[in-house]
Amino acid sequence: ALTAVRDWDRDTITMEDWQRLTKGLDVKYVLVGEIENLTLTSPQRIGLLDPTVEASYRLINVETGKLSIERPHFTVELEKSQDHEIPSLELGSDVVETESRLIVMLARQIGQDLYGYYPE
Repeated sequence: ALTAVRDWDRDTITMEDWQRLTKGLDVKYVLVGEIENLTLTSPQRIGLLDPTVEASYRLINVETGKLSIERPHFTVELEKSQDHEIPSLELGSDVVETESRLIVMLARQIGQDLYGYYPE
């Protein structure tokens, strides 16, 4: 199923497509999401990192063919440093590490939305 989704040749996957793709796999829900915008800087904070990710997701019940949960257009920001700490400078920062931390925070937010908590 993952290979079929990865190699999908159309812009969208319909509810019927999800049902066909998951048939026989004992799958009840499919989480479909999109990162709409990921930025590491902000025009208001020149020279400093201000990482944010804008995303949306849907939880689809493939057994019933109905949408269970939808969260359109929400933003997750990387935790800001405390006032007494030195802010993260854009120059010399590990961009890959910053992006990875931001994606982990996005996943945690989705976990909190779906399960009401996220174990630390």
